[in-house]
Amino acid sequence: MHSSLLRPMFLASLAHAYVCIDFVAPVTVTAPSYIPNFEEFGTHYAAVQFLVGLTTRPTEGTPSLFSGPQNVTADFAIDGSFCTESGDYDGNQDVQVLSHGLGFDKSYWDFGGKDSEYNYVRAATSAGYATMAWSRPGTGLSSSGNAYSILQTEIQAAILIELTRLLRSGSLHADIPEPTGRVLHVGHSFGSALSNILIAKNPELSDGVVLTGMSHNLTVGSQFPASTNFHLAKENQRARFGNLSTGILTWADELALQYNFFKYPYFDAEVLAYAEAHKWPFGEFVKQLIVQ
Repeated sequence: MHSSLLRPMFLASLAHAYVCIDFVAPVTVTAPSYIPNFEEFGTHYAAVQFLVGLTTRPTEGTPSLFSGPQNVTADFAIDGSFCTESGDYDGNQDVQVLSHGLGFDKSYWDFGGKDSEYNYVRAATSAGYATMAWSRPGTGLSSSGNAYSILQTEIQAAILIELTRLLRSGSLHADIPEPTGRVLHVGHSFGSALSNILIAKNPELSDGVVLTGMSHNLTVGSQFPASTNFHLAKENQRARFGNLSTGILTWADELALQYNFFKYPYFDAEVLAYAEAHKWPFGEFVKQLIVQ
């Protein structure tokens, strides 16, 4: 990492430090799963051919890649952080529930560390909010699941719904009391899709929603998977992801990351490099692409 990265990201004021309670919440959910009608990927070549099938208009008689849905029940240990500016939370502050997008974990929301000018948690807590960020299964310290049948959109949304219920009931953590203020949902990209599902299915759980990096116009819905070219994460970054399933995927490099999330010339190249170095893989391609 170049030392010049410190200039834009880590020299911001220390005036608004914040304090977090890190937790791992046990969550059990039951939700629909689409069952793959194809063999698990053995190589990059198989993953890319599957991508071709997902992004090509099917012809008459083309067999479905999936069957279902059928309900599955799965247990997870979900990694999260509950943050306030002072560390004191009595339930009165509005809480923002933060859901990150594909390719990241909960650290998306405190990008670059506590002193970074790009740190959303720092900005939100300094404005008087509490924040609760969580890492979706298979990212951060959260447990994972079968990439082909478990890491799917409906199951991820069910996790967000259950986490919100735990938060609202005061059961998320012994040191996080039941909120009497508003509970707001903030999402980025795929995290916005999950937040959108929550407010559609359980509107009583949310007092407001902010959806970033998302559109209900899905005409470009295949561009994200096509740009990743379905690299096997275990081959792309062997040191970090070498033990993962072949169903866990990532994009190729920082240029593919730029294609999806950064508009040239309105970004700092060192920020892009940092995001690439700290990326997390994903397995949610299965149900996400079926629905969209």
